[in-house]
Amino acid sequence: MKTFAQLATPLRDHFKPTRSKIAEIYRFHSAGLQQGQSIADFVRELKKKLAGTCEFTNEQLNDNLRFFVDYVHNMSSRNSCQKKLPSKEQ
Repeated sequence: MKTFAQLATPLRDHFKPTRSKIAEIYRFHSAGLQQGQSIADFVRELKKKLAGTCEFTNEQLNDNLRFFVDYVHNMSSRNSCQKKLPSKEQ
Protein backbone atom coordinates (compact mmCIF):
# COMPACT_ATOMS: atom_id res chain seq x y z
CA MET A 1 0.00 0.00 0.00
CA LYS A 2 1.34 3.44 -1.00
CA THR A 3 1.52 6.36 1.39
CA PHE A 4 -0.13 9.70 0.72
CA ALA A 5 3.27 11.25 -0.08
CA GLN A 6 4.01 8.52 -2.64
CA LEU A 7 0.67 9.19 -4.34
CA ALA A 8 0.80 12.97 -4.11
CA THR A 9 4.30 13.47 -5.53
CA PRO A 10 3.55 12.31 -9.10
CA LEU A 11 0.36 14.36 -9.10
CA ARG A 12 2.17 17.50 -7.94
CA ASP A 13 4.82 16.99 -10.60
CA HIS A 14 2.19 16.47 -13.27
CA PHE A 15 0.11 19.53 -12.37
CA LYS A 16 3.05 21.78 -11.56
CA PRO A 17 2.80 24.68 -14.02
CA THR A 18 5.79 25.18 -16.27
CA ARG A 19 7.03 28.70 -16.64
CA SER A 20 7.02 30.26 -20.06
CA LYS A 21 10.56 31.11 -21.12
CA ILE A 22 9.28 34.17 -23.01
CA ALA A 23 7.40 35.44 -19.95
CA GLU A 24 10.48 34.93 -17.77
CA ILE A 25 12.68 36.86 -20.20
CA TYR A 26 10.08 39.66 -20.19
CA ARG A 27 10.20 39.73 -16.37
CA PHE A 28 14.01 39.89 -16.55
CA HIS A 29 13.93 42.81 -18.99
CA SER A 30 11.20 44.58 -17.01
CA ALA A 31 13.25 44.66 -13.83
CA GLY A 32 14.22 48.10 -12.65
CA LEU A 33 16.78 49.59 -10.36
CA GLN A 34 15.13 50.61 -7.12
CA GLN A 35 15.85 54.04 -5.69
CA GLY A 36 18.94 53.86 -3.50
CA GLN A 37 19.88 50.39 -4.80
CA SER A 38 23.47 50.01 -5.97
CA ILE A 39 24.20 48.65 -9.41
CA ALA A 40 26.09 45.75 -7.83
CA ASP A 41 23.02 44.80 -5.76
CA PHE A 42 20.80 45.17 -8.81
CA VAL A 43 23.01 42.86 -10.90
CA ARG A 44 23.20 40.37 -8.02
CA GLU A 45 19.40 40.35 -7.77
CA LEU A 46 19.01 39.88 -11.52
CA LYS A 47 21.39 36.93 -11.48
CA LYS A 48 19.90 35.35 -8.39
CA LYS A 49 16.17 35.85 -8.82
CA LEU A 50 15.45 36.30 -12.51
CA ALA A 51 18.23 35.00 -14.76
CA GLY A 52 17.92 31.37 -13.65
CA THR A 53 14.41 30.99 -15.02
CA CYS A 54 15.35 32.53 -18.41
CA GLU A 55 17.72 29.71 -19.33
CA PHE A 56 20.33 32.17 -20.63
CA THR A 57 23.73 30.91 -21.68
CA ASN A 58 26.60 32.60 -19.82
CA GLU A 59 27.26 34.78 -22.85
CA GLN A 60 23.59 35.81 -23.13
CA LEU A 61 23.46 36.59 -19.41
CA ASN A 62 26.58 38.73 -19.59
CA ASP A 63 25.25 40.59 -22.66
CA ASN A 64 21.93 41.28 -20.93
CA LEU A 65 23.62 42.43 -17.72
CA ARG A 66 25.96 44.69 -19.71
CA PHE A 67 22.90 46.21 -21.40
CA PHE A 68 21.26 46.90 -18.01
CA VAL A 69 24.37 48.49 -16.54
CA ASP A 70 24.82 50.70 -19.62
CA TYR A 71 21.14 51.67 -19.50
CA VAL A 72 21.25 52.56 -15.80
CA HIS A 73 24.48 54.51 -16.29
CA ASN A 74 23.00 56.45 -19.23
CA MET A 75 19.80 57.22 -17.29
CA SER A 76 21.72 58.50 -14.28
CA SER A 77 23.92 60.63 -16.56
CA ARG A 78 20.82 62.05 -18.25
CA ASN A 79 19.23 62.87 -14.89
CA SER A 80 22.43 64.60 -13.76
CA CYS A 81 22.48 66.70 -16.93
CA GLN A 82 18.82 67.65 -16.57
CA LYS A 83 19.43 68.84 -13.02
CA LYS A 84 22.25 71.10 -14.24
CA LEU A 85 20.26 72.64 -17.10
CA PRO A 86 18.44 75.87 -16.34
CA SER A 87 14.69 75.61 -16.27
CA LYS A 88 12.48 77.47 -18.75
CA GLU A 89 11.38 79.78 -15.97
CA GLN A 90 14.85 81.23 -15.49
